[in-house]
Amino acid sequence: MLAQRFIENNDKLVQINQGNTYTTGAQDFTGADSVSVPTPSSSAHATTKSYVDTEIANAVVKNRPWKETLLSASQLVDGSAGGIAPAAALKLASNPSDGQTVIFHDGSSAVTLTFKDSPSVGTDVQIETSAGATQANLAAAINSQVTSYTAVDSAALGSIGLNTIAVVRNSVGTGGDRIYGTASAVEYVDFGSQKYEAINDSLTAIPSSDPGSDGNAYGFRRAKAALLPNETHGYRISDGTSVWDSDDETWNAWDTTTYSAGDGLALSGGVFSVSLATDPGLQFSSGALKVKVNGGAGIGLDSNGVKIVLGSVPGLSFGTGLQVLANTNAGIELGVSGVAAKVADSAGTAFNGSGALRIAADKETRATQSGATSGDGAATSLAIDFDNDGGGCPEVFVGQASGFKVANGDSERTTADCYFSGDSGNTARAWSAIVNTDVLYWNGTVAPGGNLANGDKLRVKSASLG
Repeated sequence: MLAQRFIENNDKLVQINQGNTYTTGAQDFTGADSVSVPTPSSSAHATTKSYVDTEIANAVVKNRPWKETLLSASQLVDGSAGGIAPAAALKLASNPSDGQTVIFHDGSSAVTLTFKDSPSVGTDVQIETSAGATQANLAAAINSQVTSYTAVDSAALGSIGLNTIAVVRNSVGTGGDRIYGTASAVEYVDFGSQKYEAINDSLTAIPSSDPGSDGNAYGFRRAKAALLPNETHGYRISDGTSVWDSDDETWNAWDTTTYSAGDGLALSGGVFSVSLATDPGLQFSSGALKVKVNGGAGIGLDSNGVKIVLGSVPGLSFGTGLQVLANTNAGIELGVSGVAAKVADSAGTAFNGSGALRIAADKETRATQSGATSGDGAATSLAIDFDNDGGGCPEVFVGQASGFKVANGDSERTTADCYFSGDSGNTARAWSAIVNTDVLYWNGTVAPGGNLANGDKLRVKSASLG
């Protein structure tokens, strides 16, 4: 039979069973220095604060161990001497007095900055009419005079004091960072070499003398050897997040931007995809976006892109580009303006001025020269009595019966045998512009046989459109 003992303890029943102690009712451990419990393995087990703190510090979310929040991304140091540099948060509660000091010690040497109404050296800090303006001058002096630290005057540290200066060491360092001086208006957040969190909003005046070791103004530092792979830290200034890449010994910013899909894109589960319309002319093939072609509509696709597919007798061909084929033996010709009907000189058809093909009928005007001509540009007795709407060359003949044919100038009045004009011979008409009543002019120095003689027969013939 198992041995059991029951002890009455202030109205609580204590049962001791083979070394295990069980109690009933609420237990008060206020006076206990410490309580030892085993590592919990089920949801009902008790545990210690140190166990909970360790588990929170080593929490892993999305394959990243999420660690403490920092003040600034500048605390993250890359390289073989990388890690997390310590930082402090300072604030001027009021304007300091002329001659008061604030001293920054990096564990090896100290730099003293002196608040002055009238600065005279680089380590003097101008006292302005407001504490905020003086604080901005202090941040500038830290950056120019205190080589071990960088200062950022920021309103982003609101939860630990608005408009606070974050003072960050430029390396991880080994310890001894402290701030002190006679300017009691300079206050700091008491991080005490721990996390960068403020238990309350109260600030503490810097000590007036050197504390001789790590001051409470700086939070923790962490050497590279103590970093975990993919260790992740958020930081208050700029509200960003960075991850430690242990292979390359660098801190990489982790993008927390929220994205949305724009035109032609879809976003689902953090993955972008192309959104195709109902009839897009595109398709996906083996995960790749490709052009979709209608193979039955003269379109094809090869490694060079979309192409036109020609039939066996297409009436088209490829030269430097896609071209129309013209059968010049079947009344078709191809010019710079496109495909056209080809009309023979004596076909009985012609094009009017509007581009229409019309039946052509020969028309002519006859005249007998009255008086001889002399020289070039001489008016003859022939005035045409129809419009040359066929547009071709009006044929001019001289002599009895059919006569001999002479060259008629097309907008040319000096080199041709003759020409038509509507302005007393000053301008030669273009053939297509010759109209009823235009007069024939003779160039006696150019035409064969020279000047016209009195009584010479003149005839002009042209195909006019019916």
